[in-house]
Formats: sequence, C-alpha cells, structure tokens
Amino acid sequence: MQRKAPWKRGYARYYCLGQIAGKSDCRSISEAAIIDHGFSFLGTLEHGQFQETEALRLARAAIDEAVAKLAELDERAARYMDAIEEGSGQGIKLITERLRRIEAEQDALQAVLTQRRAELAAAPKTGVDFGALFAYDVRAAVADKEAVKERHRIATALNRLLIKIVWEPPSFLMMYTRDGGMVAHIFQKGQLDRAPRRDRSAGR
Repeated sequence: MQRKAPWKRGYARYYCLGQIAGKSDCRSISEAAIIDHGFSFLGTLEHGQFQETEALRLARAAIDEAVAKLAELDERAARYMDAIEEGSGQGIKLITERLRRIEAEQDALQAVLTQRRAELAAAPKTGVDFGALFAYDVRAAVADKEAVKERHRIATALNRLLIKIVWEPPSFLMMYTRDGGMVAHIFQKGQLDRAPRRDRSAGR
C-alpha cells in the first residue's frame, strides 16, 4: 500500500499499488478506519503488547534485546558463510565451529522469544475495553504533531508485534505477526465510510 498524506484536517488514506498503477480498481482505505477498527481489534486480542505494567515492559524489553541479538548473529553467520564459499578449504573447520556456536545462541534466543511472547499473550485483561483505549491513544498521537515520543512508543510496539499489514479489498485487513500468526479484521457495513475531517468532528 501507499500512503497519501492527509489534506488540511482530514485523515491519510492508503491506496493499493495496483490502483496507483491503473491495473485495478481496488478500494482505498483511510487511516482512521485502520486505527478505529483494525488497531482496536488488534489491541483487544494482543493487549499484553501494549499495556503499561512493569512486568510487561520487562517482557517487551527482553523481546527487543533478543531480536537485536538475533539480527547481529544473522549478520555474523552470513559473513562466515561467505567466507566458506570464497575460501579454498583453509580455516573451514574453525568457521564451522563458530557457525555451530552461533546456531546454539540463536536457539537460546528463540527460546527467550517464545517464553516472553507467551507471557504477553497470557497477560490478564483489564476491566476496560483496552482495544478502544489503544485506538484512542493512536488517534491522539497522530493528531498531535508534538507527540513524537508517543508515536515512537506506538510504532515500536507495532513493529515488535507485526511484520506487515495487508489491505485486501473489499473488507479484509490482515495483520501478520512476528510469531507466524495472522490477525484479520473484517470491516462491516459503514466502517469504511469516509471519516469526517477532524476539525469538523468537534462541531466546528
């Protein structure tokens, strides 16, 4: 999808690349619809990813650390594999041993990710509609140009959870998670209607 910036006090819209190229007539989707319905649904299902408690913050920090270390290990392993392909046999035994150690570290980090993600999934729900609260926080952060830290917090949380978001017209918003899962919201009649401009929604 490609994002079209909001005009005046309206909302951004997302267009499929096929429509932009003139190869399809798939319907665009507004940022407001993604936030109000898609992110609200996601926040309800994955509340542990967004709740601000000390235990959950520690679990998320552990996930971020493990993901960063895995990326470093992947780069090291790729360099060693290149060295094996380019080498003439010398040093292969040493490189192979290093690759085995990297594999063991990767397995240990994957176990940490599995455990910590399970902790987030098992987090108790609060007595409020957390999905609606999360959507409200996202809307506020998008509307407030000064809310840089809040937008960064939300973006970090979404990046920790999701690989990609796919809009499949006419009604499916599919959010693919980093643990191999997928969360799908099916828009109901009226949910994709154009949202009123933000300066008019307050009665101005």
